[in-house]
Amino acid sequence: MGARAMLQVTSLQLTDEPAANNLRPALARDAISAPATCLHCGAIVPGAATDAYCCSGCRTIHRALQGSGLMRYYDLRGQTGESATDLRLERRDRKWLEPIAEALRCGSCVTPLSFKVQGVRCAACVWLIQELFSRQPGAGRIIVNPGRGTLDILAGPELPLFDFVAELEAFGYLVGPQGHRDTQQADDLLVRSGVCVALAGSAMMFAAATYFGLHDGPLYQLLHSLNFGCATLAVLVGGPVFIKSAWQAVQRRLLHLDLPIAVGIVLTYGAALWSFISGNTRAAYYDTLTIFIALMLIGRWLKQRIVVRNQRQLLDSDGSENLLTRRIEQGHVRLTACHELRAGDELLIPAGDLVPVDARSIGSAALCSLDWINGESQPIAYAADSEIPAGAFNAGLSALRVRISTDFADSPLSLLLARPRPDQAQAPGRYHVFSAVYVLGVLSAALGGFVFWSWRAHDMVRGLEVATAICVVTCPCAIGIATPLAYDFVLSGLRRAGLFVRSGSFLDRALHVRRIVFDKTGTLTTGRLSLEDSSPLLQLSGIDRDVLYTLVAGSVHPKSLAVQHALDGSPTRLVDAVVSETPGQGVGLRLGDREYRLGRAEFAAPLLSQAQPAPESSDDLVFAIDGHVLCTLRTCETQRSDARAEIAQLQRAGYETFILSGDEPARVAQLAAALSVAPERAIGGLSPAGKADWIGAHDRGDLLMIGDGINDSLAVGRAFASGTPSIDRALMPWRTDFYFTTPGLAPLGLSLRAARRLASVVRRNQVFGVGYNLAVVALSMLGLMRPWLAALLMPLSSIAVLTATSLSLSTRSDLWKR
Repeated sequence: MGARAMLQVTSLQLTDEPAANNLRPALARDAISAPATCLHCGAIVPGAATDAYCCSGCRTIHRALQGSGLMRYYDLRGQTGESATDLRLERRDRKWLEPIAEALRCGSCVTPLSFKVQGVRCAACVWLIQELFSRQPGAGRIIVNPGRGTLDILAGPELPLFDFVAELEAFGYLVGPQGHRDTQQADDLLVRSGVCVALAGSAMMFAAATYFGLHDGPLYQLLHSLNFGCATLAVLVGGPVFIKSAWQAVQRRLLHLDLPIAVGIVLTYGAALWSFISGNTRAAYYDTLTIFIALMLIGRWLKQRIVVRNQRQLLDSDGSENLLTRRIEQGHVRLTACHELRAGDELLIPAGDLVPVDARSIGSAALCSLDWINGESQPIAYAADSEIPAGAFNAGLSALRVRISTDFADSPLSLLLARPRPDQAQAPGRYHVFSAVYVLGVLSAALGGFVFWSWRAHDMVRGLEVATAICVVTCPCAIGIATPLAYDFVLSGLRRAGLFVRSGSFLDRALHVRRIVFDKTGTLTTGRLSLEDSSPLLQLSGIDRDVLYTLVAGSVHPKSLAVQHALDGSPTRLVDAVVSETPGQGVGLRLGDREYRLGRAEFAAPLLSQAQPAPESSDDLVFAIDGHVLCTLRTCETQRSDARAEIAQLQRAGYETFILSGDEPARVAQLAAALSVAPERAIGGLSPAGKADWIGAHDRGDLLMIGDGINDSLAVGRAFASGTPSIDRALMPWRTDFYFTTPGLAPLGLSLRAARRLASVVRRNQVFGVGYNLAVVALSMLGLMRPWLAALLMPLSSIAVLTATSLSLSTRSDLWKR
């Protein structure tokens, strides 16, 4: 349904001849002088582009907006849209939507529905989705939450739910079932941070009067009590975040940065409580404690903010638990969870659907695509009653009937679709060594201060005051605030560039990367075929072009899609004829007494004369009428626009680049030569397990794997770090450290450069933090630290280090201007 729905949207203007002529014709390669920037996203248009778009995704969305009268989207966005990748909507699995749509149809009144939505990033996206929904019959109310990535709908039974979802996905958004991912921790931290910031503001206001000379009287007592109340509430609200984390670290025998923070909170509040009860104000660090907790919570929230936001942008991982198929039971087709399948079950596999278990076709030949499993870009024909491997997609025009050979639990797909791995722990490095030394240093200094002043003053209270002052004034701003802010700047900058970091430890591990391994199909290439030369289509008559468009419009075969994309800019319409398919050979239709065929030469024109020679390659397409050739077309894989330049830049930066693929070795070697990758570093013909084994043998804690398909899921699980350009299914993004949404590979190199800049800024902040803390510890050990001085020094040091961090990594930094 996805391909046909997308076709309807993108072809809205093509049924009207004058309107179609106003579009930029993609076929006139030599006649068009493409502008420098994409009409949709504003990105640089590749030199080989046939029109004013950087990729087919941007072309599809811009024309859909234009055809639907929704060009206000660009005004709300600021003239340019979000970069769009080539979403493979013909592969979208919407079986999960069937029971929801059925329940909606059976409802007697307005029904509430909730969905996850991927790709909503701004107010323009919200407006567009709301506008599309308002045009639907039965539309009630819709609430779009871009922060959570959710759609909440109230709709009547007449709402065409499938059509609405297909239309959203044609505009570049992906819709999925509402998952059960736990985001309570991130929301809880945000609430605690907000409350503690408000308490800190109040505490500063209450403390100001005492710092400016108010020392007694009823007003002083009131402000003193209110200040203590703010400190108490801050400890109750914010303290558990650090105390719990510190306790868990102690139980695991780890030195964690939260340990001195927790000790400082406990000691300071103990001194504050004693001060309030006894009336002794010598250790009254009320406002300092409240500000300290607020700042540490802000740092913790900053550290999680972008990562959580990037995770919420994704649909839930569509693992095997949620995979559905159609099982034939007593002559009826039932939607069934794949984990319930048993050997001997019969399945109905519609066009474009997945074969979840090794199966044997029943009574008919089949054409299946294996690119999801082995990266092979060409579909394979299977004879009737032959074995079809698990993970194949039905690339034919009609449904297949198959009998499965094993239980789903024994299917190789079950392993490949296993739950995503948990995020890797941060790699050991200087940051973590510094944290451990800092923890030991602060605790040792506090203990030393307590012992020394208790002995010298013969007063344990005085020793407690000094120890408390050390824990409070040795503000870990360089780690607790400035470092999270630095990460936030980098993560935000990468997000603006189109790369979304999902694992919080990736930027630390990126420093150790020395080898970068690319999958081929869908990673270095776009995953689609294109026509090497579309000029033969210009020579066809209008009726012949309409017939050709009809032949390819309903097919999800990669070659059919290549022809369809080439025809998108020409005035074509569907003809009234039935398209038939011969698996592995081609498609055909009869119009009157004439027979048209598109496919292999031996299928389309078996009696070629010497005047009409067969094309050089059997992989090429022949379009013929009654056996006479009308034109021949050659297809090729499309490289990502900047693949060669980006790989060359990575190699100059000292990274070793490799290509691993399940595709034929000859094709892999051809691509490697085009991208200047050494032949010995381009390996083809690998199974998913073979890829994982190669990664395991060559990863020395320095390997980054970039892959896009389920055949790469085992490999990315073994790699030290991983990423994916695939966002049309949540399977890969939830198994990798980052995903990117740009047509090119530029964000990959940027992320590695940003990681190095981040490490430099963090080291500089650490040097500042060491110097500051040595100075204030010396003052505390001499007994010169006072509450007002601690309240002054801590924010001043924070402001200094935060300003320096901002200048180095904010949007004005040269890092983002290269």
